[in-house]
Amino acid sequence: MNKDSAKALVTDVYNETISHIDNSTTIKPEVLIDYLHDIAKKILETNLDLPYDFHSQQVTFEDEYKEIAQESIDEFANSNQRISKASDNENTIYGESKTELINTTAFNEQFEKAHSVLDTEVQRANDKISELVNKVIELETKSNLDPLTRVFNRRTLQSYLEKASSHVKDENNMHLMMLDIDDFKLVNDKYGHVIGDKVLVFISNVLKKILRDGDKIFRYGGEEFIIILNRIDKDTCEKISQRILATVDTNKLLYKEESIHVTVSIGATVIQKDETAEDIIDRADQALYEAKKDGKNRIKVKI
Repeated sequence: MNKDSAKALVTDVYNETISHIDNSTTIKPEVLIDYLHDIAKKILETNLDLPYDFHSQQVTFEDEYKEIAQESIDEFANSNQRISKASDNENTIYGESKTELINTTAFNEQFEKAHSVLDTEVQRANDKISELVNKVIELETKSNLDPLTRVFNRRTLQSYLEKASSHVKDENNMHLMMLDIDDFKLVNDKYGHVIGDKVLVFISNVLKKILRDGDKIFRYGGEEFIIILNRIDKDTCEKISQRILATVDTNKLLYKEESIHVTVSIGATVIQKDETAEDIIDRADQALYEAKKDGKNRIKVKI
């Protein structure tokens, strides 16, 4: 689900709810509660398992749901106040009346029961909306992570890059590295794709251990990863790259008592302000090509 679709869905729910309230001559809490439950059921049945931006749209969608929750609770509170006011008015009227035709005690007991039901349903409606928000967040997370390596997938890369380039202040403080496992096809051919997957997980774990929390890792292709380094200069970028190369080169995986040795090559570039994602990736890809051509297991930087 993209941003516009998500906003349209929540806007429709909001507008329908307000219209339902406006068109009612009197607001009965039980009717409004049933109406909100029907809306919640329809949303739960909607197919939300479609890709959209994990970083920005999650906040937008969550805020929209919070708005629905707040509007619902406000309306419940207003209804409660109206019931309470009506009850007080009736008590005053009946207290001053000389007639015994109306049992005010029974009348007030009914209002107390209504208050109790209303409080319970307010909490229930709020819990349901919170449940929907959590479900959306969970679906977002699953749709934006590579299921094998548990790093971000390619779908999230372009939007992140465009935002990153628009916020560049120092033209040398943000770098992109494209990493490729050398001769990965030979690993798959010799050991099979199950071992190939283990190699991919091994590489992703190396990257997670070496890189900082603020750096981003994406699985770009079959055996390619893209790393975005924040707030570093060219020398630091090369040092991090060399550490990755050395860590991968000096560690081996064991398969049926056989040692599996892999290396990686890296192409790096500086992210310039307001560049397109395609231009940034293309430059890193050219640097990676040069690293492969010069013997692999090395880094090349292209500005």
